[in-house]
Amino acid sequence: MSSKSPPRKNSTDNSPMLPRRFDRALEAISHPDRRLVLAGLVEANPQREDFAPVAWAELTFGMAPSQLIGVSHTHLPKLEDFGYVTWDRDAHAVHAGPQFDDVRILVQLLDDNADELPDGWL
Repeated sequence: MSSKSPPRKNSTDNSPMLPRRFDRALEAISHPDRRLVLAGLVEANPQREDFAPVAWAELTFGMAPSQLIGVSHTHLPKLEDFGYVTWDRDAHAVHAGPQFDDVRILVQLLDDNADELPDGWL
């Protein structure tokens, strides 16, 4: 770090882990199908407490069969591994996971600024 660099902010929230948590959140929103799933959860759960499950059919409405395969075999498992969702396959429902707030803020930021982004970004 050069002497002209601004000092890093101290954080009490696992500061060594914050960059990794941010990287995971960016990875989660890097694919449009994952963004759709996460945006559906944010839309269905505008409040931060007591997350309601969202029906699989609602999250995937209008998706092509190839997208459905990708979501069920790749994207939901990845989001589940990151702790952003829990997927109840028996009930055909997706719930916000224990780390959902890590990604919620980025999804809301994109949604709140959709008019400022180039076409096709969302």
